Amino acid sequence: MAVIAMNKIKLNPDSSIPLVSQLTQQLTWLIASGEFRTGDKLPTIRELAGELGVHMHTVRAAYQRLEAERLVRVRPRVGTVVLEFDADYVSQSHEEMVSNLIGVLLPAAVPVYQAYTEAIQHVLASTRFMPVICYTGDNPLLVERTMRQLITRQVEGYIVTSMGVSEEFRHSVPAESLPPVVFVDAPDEKRNSILSDAEGAAFEATHHLLEHGYDNVGLIAAPLEYENVVPCAEGYRRALEESGRSFDPDLVFEAPDFHPESGRQAARTILGLENRPRAFFIVADGLALGAMQTFQQAGVAVPEDIAIASYNDIEAAGYVHPGLTTATFPGHQMGTRAARRLLDLIEGEGAEEQEPVVIKTELMIRQSCGCGADQIRA
Repeated sequence: MAVIAMNKIKLNPDSSIPLVSQLTQQLTWLIASGEFRTGDKLPTIRELAGELGVHMHTVRAAYQRLEAERLVRVRPRVGTVVLEFDADYVSQSHEEMVSNLIGVLLPAAVPVYQAYTEAIQHVLASTRFMPVICYTGDNPLLVERTMRQLITRQVEGYIVTSMGVSEEFRHSVPAESLPPVVFVDAPDEKRNSILSDAEGAAFEATHHLLEHGYDNVGLIAAPLEYENVVPCAEGYRRALEESGRSFDPDLVFEAPDFHPESGRQAARTILGLENRPRAFFIVADGLALGAMQTFQQAGVAVPEDIAIASYNDIEAAGYVHPGLTTATFPGHQMGTRAARRLLDLIEGEGAEEQEPVVIKTELMIRQSCGCGADQIRA
């Protein structure tokens, strides 16, 4: 690991930034990124100086700075050993630094978050802050790694989207050592949290299908352990129960993620069933569009053979044929509220909110559910 990590160090002798500062900064980044783990040994001063083509005094000074930052321990005849990353000390040691940066963590560059991201940028445009957008792939380890990395860049706040942080991360990086954080679309996080009413959206969409008379409404979902999928599943179940129908786990089809290809994969499984559901609530438009395409390519008409209602209301939902009935994801409102809330926290103008702010959704009725269709087959 040491060799691989060291290959990532690039020093520029022509830069106005001293070589020792360049080296210290890059080693700090590698430690925060997990390239060096607790207990790993860094190369000796002589080895690293020879590898980088710099004077040994440069490496020695960099190691001394890392030790002052409590990132390593330097011991004669033992070497330079990486310590547990102390975010509290790293952030406090740079409190006088003003970066003007806000870390915005997103799962991916997907349409559902477009209006949300634009709203954040619009709010920050009239302030001194610039958003740094990082994609985390709905991977909790990457979320936490990114947050540690951004600490070393002295970000002044975070907006973390789609996923919270683990108890292990909270233990290693306590809240008081982080700049202010606002969570969005992460139901497990209660403090300083902005949510859409995903349960209500799923309930309304499923209830609407049931009102059409479809007795067996199935569910296509991204992994059910995803915290922002849980409320959708709960809303689906509640709609069934309130209509006098029982929840049937055999009607739940779990996809690997939210992408259209996963929707196509779920649809292929459904097409192979002898008695497939007559309608589906699908937890994301991306999944729904992929599923619709596969159904139609197989000669299964939407909504005549399978009716669909979804959640997100991305732009494409209104342009496909048939138009996709879907509950809105209030991205613009959520992004605006999140950015303004974070600015208040940074400026110390508001107490932390202990309960989430929940923004209502609206069901956009088009044709995929059966509304407007000339005939619905029994």
